Amino acid sequence: MTLNRKRVLVSAYACGPGRASEPGVGWNAVRELARDHDVWVLTSRELRDEIDAVLPHESPTLKFVFLDWPKWLWPLVKTSRIGYEVQHYCWQIAAYLKARALHRQIGFELAHHVTVCRYWTPSFLPLLGIPFVWGPVGGGESAPRQFWRGLGVGGAWLEGVREVARFFGEHDPLLRLMAKRVALGVATTRETAERMRKLGVPSLEICSQVALTDGEIATLGECAPSRTDNGIRFISIARLVAWKGFHLGIEAFARAEDRANEYWIIGSGPAERSLKALAKRLGVADRVCFLGHLPRHEVLQIVQQCDVLVHPSLHESGGAVCAEVMAAGRPVICLDLGGPGLQVTSDTGIKIAPRSPEQAIQDIAAAMDKLSRSPATRLAMGRAARARVRKSFTTAALRSHFTRWYQNVTPDKPAPVSDLAIPQSWIPVRRPPPAGSQSPVTPPTVTAVMPTYNKCQWLELAIDSVLGQTFTDWELIIVDDGSTDDSADILARYADPRITILKLPQNVGRARARNLALEIARGRYIAICDSDDISAATRFEEHTAFLDANPQVGIVSSHLRLLAAHRTAPVVFPIDHESIARRFARGKMGIAHGASMIRAECFKQLGGYCEDLRAAEDFELFRRFLTRYRFETLPKELLLYRNELGAVPFPAWTAYSRAHRYALYRSNCHGCSTPVLSFDEFVRSWRTIFFVYSVDSLRFAHFNLKAHVFSSHVLR
Repeated sequence: MTLNRKRVLVSAYACGPGRASEPGVGWNAVRELARDHDVWVLTSRELRDEIDAVLPHESPTLKFVFLDWPKWLWPLVKTSRIGYEVQHYCWQIAAYLKARALHRQIGFELAHHVTVCRYWTPSFLPLLGIPFVWGPVGGGESAPRQFWRGLGVGGAWLEGVREVARFFGEHDPLLRLMAKRVALGVATTRETAERMRKLGVPSLEICSQVALTDGEIATLGECAPSRTDNGIRFISIARLVAWKGFHLGIEAFARAEDRANEYWIIGSGPAERSLKALAKRLGVADRVCFLGHLPRHEVLQIVQQCDVLVHPSLHESGGAVCAEVMAAGRPVICLDLGGPGLQVTSDTGIKIAPRSPEQAIQDIAAAMDKLSRSPATRLAMGRAARARVRKSFTTAALRSHFTRWYQNVTPDKPAPVSDLAIPQSWIPVRRPPPAGSQSPVTPPTVTAVMPTYNKCQWLELAIDSVLGQTFTDWELIIVDDGSTDDSADILARYADPRITILKLPQNVGRARARNLALEIARGRYIAICDSDDISAATRFEEHTAFLDANPQVGIVSSHLRLLAAHRTAPVVFPIDHESIARRFARGKMGIAHGASMIRAECFKQLGGYCEDLRAAEDFELFRRFLTRYRFETLPKELLLYRNELGAVPFPAWTAYSRAHRYALYRSNCHGCSTPVLSFDEFVRSWRTIFFVYSVDSLRFAHFNLKAHVFSSHVLR
């Protein structure tokens, strides 16, 4: 089967090579994704140096975009738990704003949230309007209430805080809104799946996020089999915090019958002092060895000297240490909770049902005695553990999961999603140039002007709609405004002598690109064309006929049909000149710029587009032309207009607000003798700042409220 490569946007706040825990999960996930897809990763700047060091050796289809607060703020937001939560929530908002900007340029087919692996913090990527895969994520696991007393005051307090934080997280209206827009939710445990289901995630499955690389499995596979002589060595590896349950392991070890056994504990943390005191009080301090925090490679070496992993964690969504020790051929004793409860089977270890602390301690002690007395059982479980890891907890297995998920949420399509809504009657049909219709000496009647910038996915349809015009006396000037996608390859396919292509070395903006085309235009009528719209086959014919019959009219336009994903909708404009002028006077567009045909003399008399503007340049042009020429609109749909629907990020909104206000100001200055401010001077004025951040901010809030709450789509 031929793999359908997709453009995938990944949110991986925690991501870094050679790391354990969440950064390692994020790194393994994006590396596997890049094998089959073109991947852009939004991640924190915290591990940027490590990523930059190895990125030249990774797949060229893997690209990183780093987002974070300024580094000098890190001590304030990353050293406390509350600061971290606030910073992470704000990072998700920043990631969405960046993702929208990238999506406009690249056109992602799918978005995927990989880390942080926690279901009760929202990701805002579902607002992009493309299929969204959420997970694997965890966080729904809880320490059983009957075990809280054994955690101490500090441990019980932290569990309470976690429960409260999760409660408020689950009742965040934005989280519930995002959950309903998820194409596929992947939970790491049964507990998390149940909580995600209550949030309204429509499609769910359970899958561990733990995945070992081939190199890690090969290294761990070199470990010698467990010893068969008298006395074995138990090991626990984790940060020493109360909920890891090491106090249960130490008490069980003290009750075990074989006094020749040892118990090694690797890790450090706030519970270290109390655990050492517990071992001393139980009389096993001489057989319980605390090794402290060790580098990863040393931990793997020490695992070879031990025989059984004891992992009595009270809540854990992943449990990578279990998979690593299983890959080394060691059985696992764990509680039947969370991720370890799914990883460990009866063939690979012993799972303890956590009914009460006393019962759990007694059962762990019995499991220790069983494995201590039976070397054959340890060896059999070790072999089964290795086989289970190679089958289910490798990066190759994770890659196969990704492939299956993506196929389910984005089935192969014969055309881009945004083109599925095109009515059959609008699909353009190329017409070859008529013999002798184009002469270098005779100017054409119509010059079509089409600037393009990174619109390769729609450019061909736009050009074909010009080639398919029933009116054939035209020329088309295409200005490639520094595109970095495949636009140049598409333009190279056209050999029609009526097409002229200008290639600019860098992006100069739509206004400058159109002015360059106007400088070489030869037609007496200028047809405005955009590189992502589709003109009706009769557009040029009807517009030229109207202008020929009405010499008093300078600009003629038409209604249009809005094209969005999977649907179209009509957009109607005023028809007569007086109504159009009143609409422009209110600060709104009175006609459709992309559906307009303009007499060339209008540009010669009043000039071209204002190059100070990167947006609203069409609004300023038409306001200026209204001072001398008449406008009319044909009551027909002659353009299929492509527009992204949905909420608009605040930076984009304010940028357009500044441009729109400058367009109003600049057009009002036409014919005046007073000096005209430049765009930069205008936006720095107190009046502009006041309106943009007060009146326009209220408009922004109202617009996005309609987009997010009242309906899923609104017209920008």
